[in-house]
Amino acid sequence: MSRAAVLIGLSGLAALIAGASVRADVRASLAAAAGHEGAPLFEQYCFQCHGPDSAQAYADLSAAPAAERSIAQLRELISKGRPEKGMPAFGAQLSPLEVLLLVEYLHVVQGRPIVEPPERPAPRPPDPRRERGLELFRGKARCAECHSLLGEGGFVGPDLSGVGKRLKGPKLRRAVLRPSARIAGDYRAVVLETRDGRRVRGRGRNETPETIQVLDESGELWTTWFKADLRSFRWDDRSLMPDDLRERLSQEEFLDLMYLLRRVE
Repeated sequence: MSRAAVLIGLSGLAALIAGASVRADVRASLAAAAGHEGAPLFEQYCFQCHGPDSAQAYADLSAAPAAERSIAQLRELISKGRPEKGMPAFGAQLSPLEVLLLVEYLHVVQGRPIVEPPERPAPRPPDPRRERGLELFRGKARCAECHSLLGEGGFVGPDLSGVGKRLKGPKLRRAVLRPSARIAGDYRAVVLETRDGRRVRGRGRNETPETIQVLDESGELWTTWFKADLRSFRWDDRSLMPDDLRERLSQEEFLDLMYLLRRVE
C-alpha cells in the first residue's frame, strides 16, 4: 500500500471519528434541551436536516455559525429561510411565538442564556384574589352566562375584557349594581308575546318595520320574529342583567369580583 493511500485512509478514519464525536455532542445538546417548549417544533420542522444523523451542511446547530447569530438573526433565518442553501422559509407555517420558541430552544441547545424579548413578557405571578374573582365570575355570580371574559363566556351582554379601563372608579361599581341605569344600545332588551301566549325576553337588534331579531336569555339562539305574528312587542327599559348581585354575594366575594374586573385585560 502506498504512503498516499495510508494517509488518505488515516484522514478518512479521523473524519469518521470526528464526525461521530460531533454527532454525540449534538445528541447530548438536544437531550439536555428536550424539556423546552420549542423541542416538539424542532423535531417536527428542523430535525430532518439538523438532527445528529443529518448529512446536511451546518447540521450542528450547537456550534458556529448558528451559535454566533443573534435572536433577531435567528428569527429572520427561520422565518425567511435560505433558499440558496436549500432551507425553506417557515414564516407562513409558524406563528411569531412558535418562531420565538424555536430560537429559545436553540439557545438552550447552544448553552446560551435565554434573553426574554419584549414580545414574550414574564409569566404573571400568582394572584389568589384574581383567581377567586374568576371563579365567582364563572360560578356563583353567574356573569359568564351572559358576558365573555378572557375568550370564554356568553354573548347576551358585552365582553368585559378591559372593562376596568373603560369604566373608571365608581362607574364600574354602579354598572354592576345598577345595570338598568345605563344600557348600551346594542344590548337593549325586548319583550314580545306570541299569538299562542308565549312570552320571550332577550337582547334585540336589527329592528325593521316588519321584523326584529332576538337573542334569548340563554344566549344560544338568534331568532327573527315577524311582528305581524306577535300579539305584542316592546323595548324594555330594564337591563337583562339582574340587579341582585349584591344580595347573592358576600362583601368579600363582591370585592374579589370587582378586583378581577378592574384588572383583567
